[in-house]
Amino acid sequence: MRKESLPGRDVLGEVVKSLWQLPQRELQYLTISLLEKYKKNFEEPDIDLLEFLIVSKSWWDSVDGIAINLVGPFFKSYPQLIIPKTKK
Repeated sequence: MRKESLPGRDVLGEVVKSLWQLPQRELQYLTISLLEKYKKNFEEPDIDLLEFLIVSKSWWDSVDGIAINLVGPFFKSYPQLIIPKTKK
């Protein structure tokens, strides 16, 4: 994906949720790849989007990809959210 073809941050959540809810598994992989382009610029509220991905389609391969490539880097940037988000 070329940087100029990426959706703006203002519509990222909407794009991600739309892609994620489609039935084709390849679109979930695309969604994870798309979010990887933004992981260096995650903000605290992005945890809600990551949580949505995990709880709405909890297939082992997508959860593994999300955990390793998105949630891990997110919690490295925001370690103060680990306990509140993981101890529900």
